[in-house]
Amino acid sequence: MLSCSLLFSDPFFLLNTLHYSLIFRFVKQFFKKYHVFSLKIVKIYFLTQKTRIFIIEEKAQNQKASYNEDSFAMLDDVLDWCETYQVYAVVDFHAATAGQSGIPCDDGVDNGQHLYDDEESMERMFLLMEEFMRRYKDRWIIGAYDCINEPISMTPRREELTPKLVYFYEEMIRRCRKIDQKHLFLLNGTQFSSLTYFFDHEFDPEYHNWGISLHAYEMVVPEVASLASVLRTCREQKICLWMGETGGRNEHAWQTTMYEILAEYHAGYNLWCWKTVEGAGCASILNFNVPDEWHLITDYAINGAAKPSYEHA
Repeated sequence: MLSCSLLFSDPFFLLNTLHYSLIFRFVKQFFKKYHVFSLKIVKIYFLTQKTRIFIIEEKAQNQKASYNEDSFAMLDDVLDWCETYQVYAVVDFHAATAGQSGIPCDDGVDNGQHLYDDEESMERMFLLMEEFMRRYKDRWIIGAYDCINEPISMTPRREELTPKLVYFYEEMIRRCRKIDQKHLFLLNGTQFSSLTYFFDHEFDPEYHNWGISLHAYEMVVPEVASLASVLRTCREQKICLWMGETGGRNEHAWQTTMYEILAEYHAGYNLWCWKTVEGAGCASILNFNVPDEWHLITDYAINGAAKPSYEHA
């Protein structure tokens, strides 16, 4: 099953409803033509002063947590359109409270993995997950929850923190299952979602509805041997494999080989990202052209060339 990623972040909210409707009408036709069956909605949790997407930093009076209803309303619209156009939604928890990965994409303070060391931050993540379960436990269009993006990826503390990640996954599923007994949880391994050795036992003991979310780009040799360990784990645990991110540079031979292997082993895959600028050298199923003289911007930003004037830019 081919999926494509759509970033659900702060700029995403700047579009109006008409714009969204037009996007999804296009997506419907495009996905139907190319047999795309799901849309990965990349939810960003930011705990900063400038951006609060789903959970608000300050606690409301007499409440454990406060939620941004505008953000949930927008997500409701996206899920409604997914239902209308028969495109499954995979909801990706891309950034956990206080940071989980050690890389900038989760907006953690000083790029640290504070989720595992700070009890309050972990509790707030559990509260947010439970809120999602309450709101969406009956939404059939949600194919899975992808949790949590590339945890413990750039740190010398990987072995120390991995047991804490295991605890987080086990406790998250335990608490979520009290509300939602239907939806699939896809769990990410450490080190850019590539190390999966610790998935050696049952993480969803009551309902056994979980799987592994793996990430692989062109650095991974496209052969069965590269996936042997995770395929063995999935077979032993009787769970599914989902390639939550793949693509990278526009290496057609790599992509063709890897995607055929995934299809042979009944693993769905999500192309990151579905739309890129022409000439960027990134894998995608749709490109768009840059404006004339765009190189003036990139030369200034990357190479230290003269800054274009405001009027010209």
